[in-house]
Amino acid sequence: MSEALETTQSIPALAEQAHISERSLRRLFWAELQTTPGRYYLLLRLARARELLRHSDLSLDQIALRCGFASSTTLTRSLRKNFVTDPLQDRRANL
Repeated sequence: MSEALETTQSIPALAEQAHISERSLRRLFWAELQTTPGRYYLLLRLARARELLRHSDLSLDQIALRCGFASSTTLTRSLRKNFVTDPLQDRRANL
């Protein structure tokens, strides 16, 4: 999953790569991480976006594309929905 952030893969494709059923993949994720594969994938993408926001000079649009989001608006909305602090505000503070 972490190797495919720019071109996100579907959960069925991930299950196929792991040579297990989609249902088995979901059960394994829940048993080990108490989350779904989709949620885990989203959090990986958001973590990468936060890292790029803090430590790069890339534009928000470039970061969104590198992390598999359709636009900077989608990325921003997802960051605000999933994190207590606003990473965009953190970036402005570091400038």
